[in-house]
Amino acid sequence: MSERSEFSKFQISECISQLEITKRNLKANYSFGFGLQNET
Repeated sequence: MSERSEFSKFQISECISQLEITKRNLKANYSFGFGLQNET
């Protein structure tokens, strides 16, 4: 039982870090695209 909760805790933290990375990438892509749009 406790082993399983440890595993899910690990999965959750992995999921969160993936989300953080994705969010950062999206923000970078968005600001990059926005900067390009402003130049035209």
